[in-house]
Amino acid sequence: YHENLLAVHLDDKLLALLGGSWRRPPAAPADWWERPDARALWAEARPALDASLAGCARSVIKDPRASLLLPSWLDAYPDARVVVCLRRPAAAVASLSRRDRVPPGECLHLWGRYLLAALDAPPERRSTCVYEDLLKDPRPPLEALVRDLRLEGPADWARVASHVDPRLDHAAAGPGEPPRVAPSALLGRGPPLPTSLKTSRREVDPRLLELAEELYDVAR
Repeated sequence: YHENLLAVHLDDKLLALLGGSWRRPPAAPADWWERPDARALWAEARPALDASLAGCARSVIKDPRASLLLPSWLDAYPDARVVVCLRRPAAAVASLSRRDRVPPGECLHLWGRYLLAALDAPPERRSTCVYEDLLKDPRPPLEALVRDLRLEGPADWARVASHVDPRLDHAAAGPGEPPRVAPSALLGRGPPLPTSLKTSRREVDPRLLELAEELYDVAR
């Protein structure tokens, strides 16, 4: 999925340093990225990471884990910008649950943790695009993103659009089909999920899904 594996490995090490992982987001202490052990991980990874980005006028690092570690990344790259790509929570839950066999209730919890962490980036360094909008017609959201990032747009938008394949959205419905992912298909019955999610929970509480949809609407 086009992640920079050097960045992924660094992020995994940083999350482990904080006592967590991509599936168990840690509660990071204040200024954790200034700790000597965190600095040491960056010092070890930085030469190879910088070499992988060398020769590019603009570089992009895609790794969802970085959402949980943004203070560290923004400290390491003071000129970096954060692009938050939003996806509807029901579709994101279905995708993660199917791909990694994670219980849907846990998937929704992760969706919220990652998004809230990403939105914590300073507003002047954060831009947003919407996954569903990109698949529907990539040019308008990408033009807005180019303007926001103060970049020069491509000369051939048709070539850019050719890289977008709506068929890769396996949660979307085809013409005349009912939605393949509906909130009702993810809802469970019973008490709401506690604040500290029990990862054995296999279903999504309807109230949490409603809150997630509201957060999605606000974030976009």
